[in-house]
Amino acid sequence: MVERDATVSAKLDLLLEKICLEWGFCLGPDDAQRIIDMTDIDAEAFATVVLAAEGMVVDREGWKARLKNAFASSLS
Repeated sequence: MVERDATVSAKLDLLLEKICLEWGFCLGPDDAQRIIDMTDIDAEAFATVVLAAEGMVVDREGWKARLKNAFASSLS
């Protein structure tokens, strides 16, 4: 779990921009803000919320693992 501070919020914002530009996961502003505002966020929660926002109920292409890795890389 990542402790919340302004740096984490900024990193999450950059990560959301990255996954939009690189992978096409372009969340709406409300979904993006919900992720940025999450107080108890970890890689699993991040990936789950992103996939749900994109309407992906079943992860057939390994996106959850990729999103978790991107979270870990961006917030380490």
